[in-house]
Amino acid sequence: MKIPIKTVRGLKIRSDNGLEEYGFPDVMGTSAFLWAEPGDKLTLIDKNYKFDIASYQPMVEDKWIYTYDYSPNQAWVVYKNHLSGDDRKNEYIFNEKTYFRLCIRRADGADFSDENINNILIFEKRDVLKFALLSDSHYVVNGTWDTTIAEIWVANRRIKLDGIIHLGDLTDGMLGKDICNDYVNLVLGDLRDIGVPVWVALGNHDYNYFRENKDTFTESELCGLYLNGNSPRYFVNFDTHKLCFIFLDSFDPDRELKYGYSDECVRWADETLRALPDDWNVIIFSHLTPLSKLQVWVERIYGETELMNVLTVHGDKILAFINGHQHTDHLFNDEAFPIISIGCAKCEYCLDYKPAGAVTPKRTLGDKTQELWDILAVDTAVKTLSFERQGSGKDRIVRNGKAEWIVKHDNAHPTDKDMTT
Repeated sequence: MKIPIKTVRGLKIRSDNGLEEYGFPDVMGTSAFLWAEPGDKLTLIDKNYKFDIASYQPMVEDKWIYTYDYSPNQAWVVYKNHLSGDDRKNEYIFNEKTYFRLCIRRADGADFSDENINNILIFEKRDVLKFALLSDSHYVVNGTWDTTIAEIWVANRRIKLDGIIHLGDLTDGMLGKDICNDYVNLVLGDLRDIGVPVWVALGNHDYNYFRENKDTFTESELCGLYLNGNSPRYFVNFDTHKLCFIFLDSFDPDRELKYGYSDECVRWADETLRALPDDWNVIIFSHLTPLSKLQVWVERIYGETELMNVLTVHGDKILAFINGHQHTDHLFNDEAFPIISIGCAKCEYCLDYKPAGAVTPKRTLGDKTQELWDILAVDTAVKTLSFERQGSGKDRIVRNGKAEWIVKHDNAHPTDKDMTT
């Protein structure tokens, strides 16, 4: 995706401090700060010019908060001294997240007239899909949902989400159908009001079956309420990216083994995967993990072997299997694809019933750790998934077919850190 650049004739960025300085007819520069992420690229298309980059780390100095000292660039950033003053580049590929400004000169040293920077230099951002990803919001009156949805609104304003993915258990599911219907419509209505597509994987609590509640939803009622009347299992294609999202259903209150994947679900998954072109990638979403050993609630998961046999056959297409349900973060790399569990969006810090290797981040009501959800960035060009935690917990990444933890940095870019309203 090409990003237009706006320059100011006569503007130089000083190499010693990264500040603006005017009165140089042989230079034009960008006054505004541009944001780059790994893989974004600057390309010189007119070799009669040369360019250099001034980089700025997203960082907040205490003096800008606790004294009447204003940041010199009118930006909470710190200059990284990357501007050399005489560098000549034909192409520059960013390898980290950073703010930057540009300096442009003519190769012959002459003054600028009315040149258009966009005919000289192209700034291209990787075409990455970005989604809000959350699970187990378990709506309660006087809970934290209002803050969660407000932060997703903020994220969408900043980065223009391509959609929202909820991995199930929107409510506790232990009240009458009428009131649960109202709560589900409240949560889904809030999400849909953001104006981007919303996809849901049905959770066990969504059946209104918790604690032997007798006023349960039928599958038809459940699909009508959560999925606009569609099937409990479905797929979403992103043709330009050659990417398919597959959503599975993983609970049946009428089955002896309630948790798991029905024969019909397994057959459907196999048919859906077989129908995809060989050069497509897949991300599978489910409320429940596909492996019984990765959870502690039940000894067996219905259809586990059958589902894993199908998924393993198509493992070269599957970027990840992503699930909720366990109210904890977990990474597992021992199968043909990584299996990733997402923690609980509701403010909860319970260390019981967690599988080995799980990470349950501490939560405190009233501060940034009360929130827990992710911005999921999918880059199909390099088969990378980035999970940027908003709230308590660590970032994660899937690359080279493996899921890894990433240490979270302070003073991150506002679209990548814990956002409060």
